[in-house]
Amino acid sequence: MKLSKGDKGVVGWWVDRQFANNPLFPEKCIAEKEDGKPGVSKKHVKAYKEWCKTSSKRSQIEEWIDKWLSKSERKALKQAVEKKEKEETPTQS
Repeated sequence: MKLSKGDKGVVGWWVDRQFANNPLFPEKCIAEKEDGKPGVSKKHVKAYKEWCKTSSKRSQIEEWIDKWLSKSERKALKQAVEKKEKEETPTQS
């Protein structure tokens, strides 16, 4: 996923919010428990630690996204970025 300079803040906010509100984020890390339900794995911790160590450089953020986010999560992130861009774009009257 290619990011612009202005996207970094939205991406950081979105990823932080996902970690705070969704214990199964990112989806690529979900492990199936013995009862067949989705569960948290060590990969979740690794993804979180890598996110915390990711610098604010676009290339590193893009690498993290490509490594850890599923297609559906990338799509949701892209929609959040596009929504923010629309909110910030002044409308002409």
